Amino acid sequence: MANVKLLFYGTEGSEKTIECYANSDEELVISIENENDSNLTSWVYLDRETAIRFSKEIRKEIAKLNQP
Repeated sequence: MANVKLLFYGTEGSEKTIECYANSDEELVISIENENDSNLTSWVYLDRETAIRFSKEIRKEIAKLNQP
């Protein structure tokens, strides 16, 4: 497995970043951090099955964006 972390920035003015990576326990780790206060970081750990389900739900919601 590649040793990679992805960092996503929120829209302008959101002051939030999302970090995503696989840990050594074979879990997907998602953290949401306030750029101005690292004490406000939230963590979510997902097993493989849950991560797959989460990705499907995200794709469904993305498909709804900008639909008339």
